[in-house]
Amino acid sequence: MTLERPNSESGVANIGAAFLLLAVVIGAAVFAFAVTHLGVSVGDRLALVGSDALEQTERTITAPGPIYVKDVNGDQLIDERDTITFDVTAGPGGQTVALDAIDASLRISDATSTPVSTSATTIVGNGDSVLETGETVELRLVPDGEIASGEQFVIQLTPADGAPVSITATMPLISDSLMTLYY
Repeated sequence: MTLERPNSESGVANIGAAFLLLAVVIGAAVFAFAVTHLGVSVGDRLALVGSDALEQTERTITAPGPIYVKDVNGDQLIDERDTITFDVTAGPGGQTVALDAIDASLRISDATSTPVSTSATTIVGNGDSVLETGETVELRLVPDGEIASGEQFVIQLTPADGAPVSITATMPLISDSLMTLYY
């Protein structure tokens, strides 16, 4: 009995099939890594968006617009003779907030926060001392220290109820008596 060898090209075909299988396995591994990495990245982003949305609903006040800094005496230094103003509105929760119950503090660069005196002027609303849904007041702060050009400062507003609101900005080159800062 003689054994016949199959076609001599069948060995080449088996090696080709092995290389094809190896390419498919490597491709699947790369695809699985990419999907896993993308899934983790998207999950982290969704968690961040969710926590930010939750924080927004806990806020009873918001500061939606820019900051206006007025160098009253033109000394190119923002100090206790000058003013910082910005708009404050009622938060998305629909709660009312007593304006005199909002504590404001100012931190310049890495110094500790210091309370600052505030005054409010009604822009939209009935003019009472309570901030209600749909109302906007202009809050005016008088700095307790000096803010020079290039210094970062943080204004923190803490209502009696609800989450605090922090506004961080960097003082530009003080060249005008009235400057608009976007944060």
